[in-house]
Amino acid sequence: MVKLFEELKRRKVFKVAAVYAVAAWVLIQVADTVLPALQMPEWTVSFVTVLFFLGFPIAIILAWAYEVSPEGIRADAGILAQDQTSAPQSQRLVYATFILVLLAVGFQIADRFVLQQQVTTPASDSLTDIVTSATSNLTRRFEINLGVTVPRAGSLTLADVALSPDGRRLAIGLRRPDTPQQIYIQDLNQLQARPISGADGGDYPFFSPDGQWIAYTGSTSLRKISTQSGVAQELTDSYWRRSIWRSGSGFWSADGTVFYLTNDFGDRQLMKVAATGGMPELVPVDSQPADFTPSWPWLLPDGDSLLLTLAPGEAREGQIALLTLSTGDVNTVIQNGYNARYVPTGHIVFMRAASLWAVSFDPQRLEITGPEVPIIQGVHTSGNNGAASYTFSNDGLLVYLPGGDTTESDDGLLRTLLWVDRDGNEATLSQRRDFRRPVVSPDGQRLAVVVVENENADIWIYDLTRNTLSRLTFDEAVDYNPLWTPDGERVVFRSAREEGGLWWRAADGSGQVELLLTGNSAMVPSTFAP
Repeated sequence: MVKLFEELKRRKVFKVAAVYAVAAWVLIQVADTVLPALQMPEWTVSFVTVLFFLGFPIAIILAWAYEVSPEGIRADAGILAQDQTSAPQSQRLVYATFILVLLAVGFQIADRFVLQQQVTTPASDSLTDIVTSATSNLTRRFEINLGVTVPRAGSLTLADVALSPDGRRLAIGLRRPDTPQQIYIQDLNQLQARPISGADGGDYPFFSPDGQWIAYTGSTSLRKISTQSGVAQELTDSYWRRSIWRSGSGFWSADGTVFYLTNDFGDRQLMKVAATGGMPELVPVDSQPADFTPSWPWLLPDGDSLLLTLAPGEAREGQIALLTLSTGDVNTVIQNGYNARYVPTGHIVFMRAASLWAVSFDPQRLEITGPEVPIIQGVHTSGNNGAASYTFSNDGLLVYLPGGDTTESDDGLLRTLLWVDRDGNEATLSQRRDFRRPVVSPDGQRLAVVVVENENADIWIYDLTRNTLSRLTFDEAVDYNPLWTPDGERVVFRSAREEGGLWWRAADGSGQVELLLTGNSAMVPSTFAP
């Protein structure tokens, strides 16, 4: 080994290696700077680097085989060792030179082929990555055909969707023609959704944290059912089940608490109940604005902060607030938005003007940290109750139903009044308008009906014998829920006028509108005793 080392020194292999490494290093750095500036292809720098790497062993072989002498380059075998006049070198210096050569080559390899591959793309604030890519870097794009659907009870939207936290299952609340409301489930590795047996009449599904259960609003109660079907279990007792808000989803937290909403005669309240069932508890909302009611709860990772939509009436006029459960304090975080939820990418996503928006959010400081950005234009929604057909999984998968605001479309709410006799024969009574809540007079000759125009609702009277439609109320406030008096002389209705309560007016339009009963604007006239 000592003789080989001495021979390497004599043939100047170490010196050639050191000179080659330094020269190659410099030339590679020059190429890395100059070639991109000359707009050369990206692969040219790598190509130059590979050439220098391949040239290194060739230079070593040539240094061993040949010697530069006063007579020129000739095979080293012809030169005697005693003829060499090279100055003695310290063995320590030779070792140091050899180590430097190895470090230079090793660093260049690591810099080119290892370090650059470990560089990760920084998080984007553009938010488009929420739609296009999951956190696992797996991009999934596909369409799910829902088939023929009709608007659901209590909402004009065609479907409500919820992804399981792991993104493997999709629950869909929808209604098909001539069938009751139903919840379907689709494993995303399958082609078709299947109805969940036992969840007839269910709507607004949401998953348990482990994805094994689905909670939903039934016709009269809050329920849960296994994803593999089975017997539905009620989560609320016999009193509270009568007041479930049928137009909104809830949230199932990691500690086994289910947040949901009740709607007792228009007085909407935020409730919570154990996922195993039992007596619900009222969640205090101490500082919400006057006449603003809560909806669409979503718990943040800290377990104490709940996202809510607060609105005076229609959800599109609302704001998104944070409720601190431990104190009841409410702080508005987003103006002009509704149906918000937090996603693990570090954003709050929410609806605004029939589009899905997102904003960066720090869940530790509970602060907005970036601009509000639209990410999906045209999501199927109801600006009235805030329903929006979109859902996220924990790994960043987004599923949504394209469309718009059903309550703002030109034709979505236009209806025709039809008279149907007992034999099924239909007669058209009117042109298409936004008709709601028709009520036949006691003598069967007239209809009291709500007509909505320009975001205002008034009571109109349709005369069935004369085929005429005349307006009964003219106030800018919403007048709704008409009810005939037993003699057919007057129409009672509820109103959002400043005084609230119940009002009435003569059905022929004579006289003035009069306050009948003082109360809040959510009072609904139901019936008259004989």
